[in-house]
Amino acid sequence: MKINWKTYYISCVVLLLALIFNFFYLQNQILSIVIGILYFLFFGLFFGHLFFRKYNILSKLIFGIILLVSYIMIFGSIFYYLWGIYNISIIIICVFAPLFLGFSLIHHPLKIKFNIEKPTYLLFFKIILAIIYLILFYLQIKYLYLKGTSDSINTPWKIISSNFFILYLVGTLVLFLLFSISKQKFFLIFASIHYFLSFSIILFIYKLGFGYDPYLHQASEKMIFNYGTFLPKPFYYIGQYSLVVFLSKIFMLSIQFFDKILLPLLSSIFLPIVVFQSLKDNLNINKKVIFCCVLIFLIIPFSNFTYTTPQALANLLTIVLIFLSISYVNRKLFSIIPLFIIAISICFIHPISGLPALIFVFLLLILYGLKIYTLIRFILGILAYCLSCVALPVSFWIYNYLNKLDFSKIEQLSSVNLLKTLIPQNLFYTRFVNIFDFIYFYFNNINFFIILISILGLLFVLYYKRLKKYFIYIAMFSILLINYLLVIQFIKFPFLSVFATRIFDLSFYFLLPFFILGMASIFKTFILNKNILKFFIVVFFSSLITISFYLSYPRSDKYENFKGYSVSSAHYKIVDYIENNFEKSNYVVLADQSVGAALIDNYGFKKYFASEFYYSLPTNIRGNIYSDFIQMTKEESHKLQIVKNVTEKTGATLVIFVLNNYWDYTDKLLEEHKKLAYRWIEIDAGKAYIFQYVPNIRD
Repeated sequence: MKINWKTYYISCVVLLLALIFNFFYLQNQILSIVIGILYFLFFGLFFGHLFFRKYNILSKLIFGIILLVSYIMIFGSIFYYLWGIYNISIIIICVFAPLFLGFSLIHHPLKIKFNIEKPTYLLFFKIILAIIYLILFYLQIKYLYLKGTSDSINTPWKIISSNFFILYLVGTLVLFLLFSISKQKFFLIFASIHYFLSFSIILFIYKLGFGYDPYLHQASEKMIFNYGTFLPKPFYYIGQYSLVVFLSKIFMLSIQFFDKILLPLLSSIFLPIVVFQSLKDNLNINKKVIFCCVLIFLIIPFSNFTYTTPQALANLLTIVLIFLSISYVNRKLFSIIPLFIIAISICFIHPISGLPALIFVFLLLILYGLKIYTLIRFILGILAYCLSCVALPVSFWIYNYLNKLDFSKIEQLSSVNLLKTLIPQNLFYTRFVNIFDFIYFYFNNINFFIILISILGLLFVLYYKRLKKYFIYIAMFSILLINYLLVIQFIKFPFLSVFATRIFDLSFYFLLPFFILGMASIFKTFILNKNILKFFIVVFFSSLITISFYLSYPRSDKYENFKGYSVSSAHYKIVDYIENNFEKSNYVVLADQSVGAALIDNYGFKKYFASEFYYSLPTNIRGNIYSDFIQMTKEESHKLQIVKNVTEKTGATLVIFVLNNYWDYTDKLLEEHKKLAYRWIEIDAGKAYIFQYVPNIRD
């Protein structure tokens, strides 16, 4: 099947006209979903054909969708900063790039070939394994859906049975068996399905959402959706915001839906194919080994991919960029342009990942792209390396200087030297009394294991005399470690420990090529040999993937007790009661961050007292009212004095304190506050209590 430029433009015009007509006039949701899916499949395929002409149809499609998503974020951000993301902005973004994609078809028409595997006993066995896995997947998804809750929980494992882990383990084993006899890319679909299952526990269990930050981002996305912009315009996050708003408007589905599903969905689509293609394009690795390596990527705990935040989305695209670059440096099957497009889109999401991504692509260009004399390449490389080692500290300093930030009231977080996490912990002295001892032994030493397997991958590269091709990943790892050390040593910046941790974590992403090659060398030794060790190796790694699955979500067990509780229906009832009954009062609310998240979700950023939000939120402002909320939850604190302090800070005449029933000390605090408060009320059959404190009345 061949598609030339004429066929493309006829199809393009029909699809775009249908999209525009439904967008402005029909506004049929089902039709918008169908057209939206066709839009990403059709133009994703031709984006891929433009830049990845030498790849097969599946790789073109997925890589093209990656570029299409990057394009939307780049142009959406540009519109936001120059004007706004209005309906006309969305349509311009929809139409602009597709009008140029057809030009490449004039000389290079798209050829689609369908290779149908001949019926054999092996094919029949593959089909049986695929059906078994799909049945297991259906049972797990159905179970998760039925277990979804709107109550406050601090870990999903409290309501998920241990039998679920058995199903997950068996499903992983079935996939390993399927992949060990497969060579067709089609079976990557099952890897994507397993990735999605692994990343989607939060999506199914937390019906009202998870965490605190996502609610803040959703509130910003809603403002852009409704008004096209908001002030002040932030320096970062707009890449994600513009993508979520674009998807919400095109598919006519809610902001909350796309914000929740975005990262688990994109991760499960992008990661399997980029890992597979990167290994396929280098060192002639057997496809069976490659399939197993795609699955083994999940042995690294993957919390980053389980819910959507700008930093997590930037990290996903950084990993995509790194694995795509492996194909670039080994085979030069495509130009460096798509890597630049992805790096720029990362910058619009979050500069902490974006700046290293741009540095990485420029180093790729200098070391592998430019056709220049070796001496000049060496000089440029050394200069670029030295500048890159100080790029993040300098950028922090410039940002501070240009914005004239006042840090006098900002709590400077203590910097933690994360290099100590590389040291093995209890490697030879751990007592394995139960399964949790082994789980946390693995968790505490994961960085050490990654480095160990990465060294094995480095030896793999040295054996095939390819160090020159992989030197850039070692260089980037060292660049980010040096940046990390300089930041924690010399830069005074708000949220320092958070940013430093992100830089440190990002450095390890550049070891992933060696890690995957190390795993490939292990599987090459065992998977291709017909012996009993093959079975035990598969069981062992399936168990590690299941452990990683457990570790990727909040936990409450003998080793850890996650303190954060999810937003529940009770939190929304609290917020609605306060807003409906005290609207005319000059009040502030002292409550935990889940109540604040529910307030922001329903009412946005409604009111401030100077720079202080009228609901207590955890920020790094020294002495803010969230610190007063913490004091109100302590048994022996002087609560009436705390109330006075709050009114002096804010000028409020009424202080409302909210006590939820999921804290261990609720009963003792409840009696104390009932005696001290002016009035109190019970919410949702005792799931929460609202106390009114009026200064000067109960002195």
